[in-house]
Amino acid sequence: MSSILLPETLGDELEKMINSFWWGSNKASGKGINWLRWEKLTMRKEHGGMGFRHLYGFNLTMLGKQGDENMTVANLVNYSESKWHITKVQQLFNQEDAAAILQIPLQFLNEDDVLIWRFSRNGNYSVRSDYYHLMEVVIENNHLKVEGNWNKMWKLNIPKKVKIFLWRSLRECLPVKERLIRKGVQCDPKCPCCDLNTENEWHCFFGCKAAQEVWIEVGMWDNLHQQIDNAAGYKQLVFHLLDNLQSTNMAQIVMTLWMIHWQTKSKMLEQHATNDV
Repeated sequence: MSSILLPETLGDELEKMINSFWWGSNKASGKGINWLRWEKLTMRKEHGGMGFRHLYGFNLTMLGKQGDENMTVANLVNYSESKWHITKVQQLFNQEDAAAILQIPLQFLNEDDVLIWRFSRNGNYSVRSDYYHLMEVVIENNHLKVEGNWNKMWKLNIPKKVKIFLWRSLRECLPVKERLIRKGVQCDPKCPCCDLNTENEWHCFFGCKAAQEVWIEVGMWDNLHQQIDNAAGYKQLVFHLLDNLQSTNMAQIVMTLWMIHWQTKSKMLEQHATNDV
């Protein structure tokens, strides 16, 4: 990837394969669900993604690194005539960029030529800063950013699998029945614990009587129920808690969400086993 530009179609196929592997799906057998497109997973973690590499973007970045190692401004200047190497500039850059470069006045000082990379704090080129710049400006992925205090979420002192569980719930990727039906899975939409309401994230974690009993048992309901009553939805409530609670308290809440999730999943498996019999 550092020496040749791979066809975009090849990158797309590889990304589809990696995406299916990540979600544990297999289109050939019809098993599993790709909950999010790969381009959304490639968003930085602080923007709601998983920080996976966008293969085409990373390929361009690695090629840029080769250019950084092999190109300096000195290569583009005709010092004997004190002007730009017009032919070189026009060969290496597109018409618009070449015209802009040739408009830059040259000053010949007795100083060494120094490269400055304006997309890093120290002025030094790095693949990381180049990749981030390319993704935001060239690939134009700004529309995929999801607002929220993602950095605090990823820094919580909880197991990694629990962080991924919380991320999935905030990205609407948990297999609650409302989401499953939207993905084409035929199933009873009712909550397996109360059999009263449609199972979505809000009902599963806060609305269901069984979930509320868990919050009461762990001693958190008195502190949470007013914020729950005032919340516009599951995602808004979780990000509100992330913004306003200490990390230790938030970690306890997330672990309780994890416990409720597995309680619901166990109940669902129990129902499936009963139906099979």
